[in-house]
Amino acid sequence: MTKPLNSFASVVLQKQQNVIVVGTVSGGKWAIDLAQNLKPDVALIDLSMSDLPGLELIPLLRAALPKLGIIALTLMDTDDYRKAALAAGADDFVSKNTMNILKAVFNGFDNLFDA
Repeated sequence: MTKPLNSFASVVLQKQQNVIVVGTVSGGKWAIDLAQNLKPDVALIDLSMSDLPGLELIPLLRAALPKLGIIALTLMDTDDYRKAALAAGADDFVSKNTMNILKAVFNGFDNLFDA
């Protein structure tokens, strides 16, 4: 069974030195409260959340936590989405395709170690 991408992203990030995943949410409505309570250095924001789209969430996070690093994550790897995310206040933009490549690589390694 495959894990949702946000769970996979958490696992990948936690394997990195100097990275601690302090929280995850399943929707944008909880992101601001959680970020204000946990005060992370960086937030990875999915642009396609159904309850509060990332392009609406990013400026709210930026206003609430001006020093927060914000990385927009989306399947829509186009210049328009990149420009919109950066204009909304994101510091960077990462394609989910990049995350899927990492997922495939890690799944391959996991399968090797299971043998």
